[in-house]
Amino acid sequence: MKKKLGISVLLLSLFTYLYRQNLSADILTGHKNSVTCVAYSPDDKYIASASEDKTIRIWDQKDGKLIGLLSGHTEPVWTLSYSPDGKYIASGGDDTTVRIWRTSDWRCIKVLPGHSKYVLSVDYSPNSEYLASGSIDRSVIIWLTSRGLPIRNISQHQDPVVAISFSPTGKTVAAATGQIIKIWQIDTGECIKTLSGHTDQIKYLTYDPAGKRLASCAASSIKIWKTDTGDCLDTMTDHTDEIKSLSYSGNGNFLFSCGEDKTVKLWDTSSGNCIKTFDMSAEPNSVACSKDGKKFAAALANGQITTFKIDPEDLAYQFKNKKDDTFATAATTIKSVSAAATTKKTYTRTTSTTTRKTEISKAAQPKKPVSPAPQPAAEAYVASGPAAEPAQVPEKIIPIPVEQFTEETAEQKSTETIKLLGIYSVTINKKLAPLAVVLNLGIVLLLFVAGIISVILIMRTKWLTLPNQIKKHIASGELDRASELFISYKNGFLFFEKPDIKKLPPEVLFKLYSYQDMLYELLKMDFSEDYRVSFTKQLIAEKNYIKAYELAGKFPSQKLSAEETIAIYQAIDKLEDLKPENVPMKYFFEYINTLIKQGNRNEAYKIINKYKDFIFDGMTFGQETKLLLKGHTKSVPAIVFSPDGQTLASAGFDKTIKIWRINDGKCVKTIPDNSDWVYCLSFSKDGNYLLAGLGDGKIRIWTTSNYSCYKTIEAHKDSIMSAAFLDDSRTFVSGGADNIIKFWDIDDDDCRRRLKGHAGWVKTVAISGDDKFLVSGSADTTIKVWNMLSNESIMSLEGHVWGGINSVTFSPDNKFLVSAGDDKTIRIWHGTDFKPLQTLNDHTAEVMSVSFSNDSKYMISCSADKTIRIWQTPEFECIKTILAHNNSVLCAGFSSDGQHIAAGGIDPVIKVWELKTILSIDEETLAAAVEIYDKTERLLELSRIPAEKKLNPAVYSIIANMFYKKEKYEYAQNVLNEKNKKYPDLMTTTDYNLVAMLTKKLERNKNSGTNADENSIQQDSRQTGDADSAQATSPSSDYEEKFIQSLRDLGKTETDN
Repeated sequence: MKKKLGISVLLLSLFTYLYRQNLSADILTGHKNSVTCVAYSPDDKYIASASEDKTIRIWDQKDGKLIGLLSGHTEPVWTLSYSPDGKYIASGGDDTTVRIWRTSDWRCIKVLPGHSKYVLSVDYSPNSEYLASGSIDRSVIIWLTSRGLPIRNISQHQDPVVAISFSPTGKTVAAATGQIIKIWQIDTGECIKTLSGHTDQIKYLTYDPAGKRLASCAASSIKIWKTDTGDCLDTMTDHTDEIKSLSYSGNGNFLFSCGEDKTVKLWDTSSGNCIKTFDMSAEPNSVACSKDGKKFAAALANGQITTFKIDPEDLAYQFKNKKDDTFATAATTIKSVSAAATTKKTYTRTTSTTTRKTEISKAAQPKKPVSPAPQPAAEAYVASGPAAEPAQVPEKIIPIPVEQFTEETAEQKSTETIKLLGIYSVTINKKLAPLAVVLNLGIVLLLFVAGIISVILIMRTKWLTLPNQIKKHIASGELDRASELFISYKNGFLFFEKPDIKKLPPEVLFKLYSYQDMLYELLKMDFSEDYRVSFTKQLIAEKNYIKAYELAGKFPSQKLSAEETIAIYQAIDKLEDLKPENVPMKYFFEYINTLIKQGNRNEAYKIINKYKDFIFDGMTFGQETKLLLKGHTKSVPAIVFSPDGQTLASAGFDKTIKIWRINDGKCVKTIPDNSDWVYCLSFSKDGNYLLAGLGDGKIRIWTTSNYSCYKTIEAHKDSIMSAAFLDDSRTFVSGGADNIIKFWDIDDDDCRRRLKGHAGWVKTVAISGDDKFLVSGSADTTIKVWNMLSNESIMSLEGHVWGGINSVTFSPDNKFLVSAGDDKTIRIWHGTDFKPLQTLNDHTAEVMSVSFSNDSKYMISCSADKTIRIWQTPEFECIKTILAHNNSVLCAGFSSDGQHIAAGGIDPVIKVWELKTILSIDEETLAAAVEIYDKTERLLELSRIPAEKKLNPAVYSIIANMFYKKEKYEYAQNVLNEKNKKYPDLMTTTDYNLVAMLTKKLERNKNSGTNADENSIQQDSRQTGDADSAQATSPSSDYEEKFIQSLRDLGKTETDN
């Protein structure tokens, strides 16, 4: 309790301290190193900050949230500037480049190389047409912002250019170099003025909004220059250490400065007086005032940005008396002449004509106003008037013109100064003075409530940490203490938040409820499937099968293993519930295997006969299409699903594009009359546009609301082979048969960027998920990786051995880059460093396309071998092969919701499958089914299913291997012959090796005059009633040549042995 009370007192003290600071300050944190520059957007909505951590961050000035992180500079960033129209930010740094960032999406759209050393300053012209940059290389470059081209390089400086500023007219630019300022004419590049007067290196300069004055700082002084004559109007020296930055208010009446003395100072530009000093927690490197003049931000060396709301009284400065002000009103000064204790401060103000030093006395304010006694010296000074300087001024009187305090004003007579909490002086109307007591009580009450809230928050924080404490006690075996804490947590209710026991992992909950002998309560609760599966597994481990059955339910989760499910149902004598319509197929097969192991073959026979059709349906190819989309009259080289997964767009060599509805396969739109073949399609990420690349080098774009043509762009000199939208749905990239890659904006017909480097057609392009890299594949067998910011090719990926690269794609999680080529291979590369990881050789002909599902779990590939293959990541194991078309498959892809796959090819039909159906039968399950037929001595029957029933290719291989192991070589050969007839393109290397071994075995049996399979053939023939089918057949001539090498290899191996 004492600890909590102490924390509460500490929080109250902290609150009071912050209140006494009387500052409206917010702190923005996120940079990992010193913040070097800060700037407000023209509409004051955002704050931009640059840092030595090489980043630029964009903050919402209302709530301080980080809304943009601009990465691209490779060295510290020193300077930034908003364009006056608010559309762009320019930045410069140690990497010698100037970068232009678009504020609509915070993307770097231009990198301007031109300086040879660090860039220290950038500034936009008032009309945003030009950008100036200054560098340590002693030059100022003027850039044409629309093109990113340098139009003038001003290099006639003797020292580094550390600061630049455009004049409000936009006709001149000021540059600080060494101890002088040079004013340059933009049109002619001539120096029209040189301002000298500083005796130290100038660190910063800025024009006032009217363009009549120019402020500069060096060491601890600030100079104000008249721009038309170049005269120094004022020198201000209130800082005690080097000044780093300046900023005018929007109306030019005030100037902010910051320095190494850890202060930001506010100056009245009309008088040159410092009217407010703000203490910083670290050295400020930069200061910026908002355009409305109500706020300013300071960039600190500790990585923070501090923003302040400016007190309106500071902006309405009239030599008022404040606790922290340097100046005091004359009336208060006269009243304070007789005060005992005084402190002195020297203020130096230097103008072009005079230098004055005035000692200022700040007297302690008396508790009660006392009418001043007659002061002869003061009267003599007053009588002298403002025209002449008195010969001797009383030490404690400020020389302010007499008319300001000759008598008490009406306002002074009607007001009274009161103190809040005995600390702050506030001037109010005398009639309202009695309310001061109420106001003081209100503040005390507010502080008390804040203390109570802080105590509640401390208790709530401790309560929220209970789940972690419970887990620690469980891990250390302290179940008693864990149970006590769990009860406290479960019964707790603090700050309108109910306890959530699901924050604890299932194994912890199980132990707690089991320890408290309250499992029945746990089983009644509504948990997710993962929790229920975990509870069930723990109940099975404890052999508590009845409760496990209650929890698993009648239809068990597929997340339980077949062994666990069988154990539950067998223990409670409910195996008959494991019917194929209720449970996964592998569970059903395991159930039959259990019966066989128990010697109950008759029951197994009955179940197989009862569910024969179901088993056959599961073991057939399992790849019947959901939709056949017919409408094109020629080959379909490109398909793409819409982002919502509801429609499919297809392109044909019949020069049409068709839009299909997935739920019923209806063609809802045909876009005819394209000028040439359509090679590629791409939907924008927001689904609002569809883009097509044509054989005549044109790009056509349609709006998806009604599929009206939005625009046509003459993009390439030859066919466009690939195109893709970026994530912003505005920018897209195209690759063509002219060997060039081009970038475009949807609202602009001009090419934004060109990438050259390939020696052949650019057949495919892909953008990384973070938009840092573009990867292109070409007919020249190369894969190039391009840096999106610098537009440079940073590496070429070597691996494909011949032919062109037909497809490249990044996985959505950016972990992998995949390429497919004419060399029949798919190659897997690391998604960020592009190191080779794996090569897939399963396809037997050119691989035409690869793409990922949105969750990155699956990859699909299609090939000229007529198949599509589905691969499971990250192992890239082929889990399904589909004979998709009667000819080459040219394109394939996943729907965005992951429910469908589609493929198009040489034949003009598009096929759509349901992914869940395709993946429902795996080879492990098929092997279990074959094993059951073998155990029930019906394997031969399975291998002779009707011709219209096509077994999955894997089943044929499994059956052939089983026959081989039983030394029934003719049966094994017949099964492989059957597979070759139905799926010649799906014969695997393993199949050919087996054929070779079978041929050797049969040849030996023939030469020895024996038939090892005679008895078994006759026995199996009697079982099936088909003796003719038991005759051995020789290998089909269709694939005899394909396995001749396997025969030779086998013979060589045996000879060696």
